Amino acid sequence: MRLLAFVFTLTLAACGAKPNEDFIDIEAIQSLEQGVDHDLPLIAQAYSIKSSELCEKEGGTWKQNDSKQSAICVLPASDAGNVCSDSSQCTVACVAKSDNVTAGMEVEGMCLESTNLFNCPIYVSKGVAEQSMCAN
Repeated sequence: MRLLAFVFTLTLAACGAKPNEDFIDIEAIQSLEQGVDHDLPLIAQAYSIKSSELCEKEGGTWKQNDSKQSAICVLPASDAGNVCSDSSQCTVACVAKSDNVTAGMEVEGMCLESTNLFNCPIYVSKGVAEQSMCAN
């Protein structure tokens, strides 16, 4: 009986053992606690945010999207308003400065101000206006 009690005590002690510290990735845990993977593109960061609290913590605005189906986090772009000729030059996208543009026209663009893509912007690719694709 004493042997059984001794084995039981050792088993309990083993359950309280600390894990190898090399196994714990502190940065990964902190990243999970923050809730946003900042290595993702800004659009992906915005769409990964599922609460108004986290959105505001990240500097965004929690907003009902135009289809009224769900709320989204709109994050500001650091390069908003910069001149561009292609979305590869912007954090979010390169859009035409004017609404009076038709597809195929050579235009100067500007970097979109935020991750809000629900305003049917006219995207610019290689200095040319693309066909507008509204998906509100």
